[in-house]
Amino acid sequence: MTTRSSLGLYAVQLDQDLTRLYDAKAESGLIVLGTLPKGPAGAAGVRRGDVIMVVNEIPVFSLADLNSFLEMTRAGTIALITI
Repeated sequence: MTTRSSLGLYAVQLDQDLTRLYDAKAESGLIVLGTLPKGPAGAAGVRRGDVIMVVNEIPVFSLADLNSFLEMTRAGTIALITI
């Protein structure tokens, strides 16, 4: 059985409307809409309204970027997230 990597969060690509709604300071990245209870992101302090810009030194502009990272990463691996 293969276990897929997950950060345990819900996020969407940042756009102008979301930037205004959340008063985000970033111009690109993924805005966190929520985290899973007991998930790794929530445990690390990621919260609603945070903007994920980089994961393990890889820029994140879209969900596809984040999913590509997760597909290449073994479950349980620690990831450095820049917000």
